[in-house]
Amino acid sequence: MTSQAERDKLAALAERISKAEAVASGERKDGGDSQASDVRNVRFVRVGTDFLATVLAGLGLGWFVDDQFGTAPWGLIGLVVAGFAVACYELVIAVARTSSGEGQSKE
Repeated sequence: MTSQAERDKLAALAERISKAEAVASGERKDGGDSQASDVRNVRFVRVGTDFLATVLAGLGLGWFVDDQFGTAPWGLIGLVVAGFAVACYELVIAVARTSSGEGQSKE
C-alpha cells in the first residue's frame, strides 16, 4: 500500500496545513493574539502620523506667517522648531501611556 516515506510526507503536509490554518484564523504559535499586535501596530502608525502632521502644521503656519508679515525665514524656522518640539512632547506622552498600560484595550 503506502510506504513509510509517503506517510512521512503526508504527516509533514498535515502539519503545514494546520500551521497555515492557525495563521489564517489569527492564532499564533506562542499563544499570543494577532489582534493585540494589530492594535499595537495601529497605535504606532497613529503616533508617527501625528508626529508628521504636527511638524507639517508648523511648516505651513510658518510659511503663512512669513508670507503675511514678511519675516522670512524666521517665522518658518521658528514655527517648524516649535512644531518639532510639540511633536516630540506628544511622542513622549504616547510612549509613557503605552509603557504604563494606559490606553490599551481592556478585555
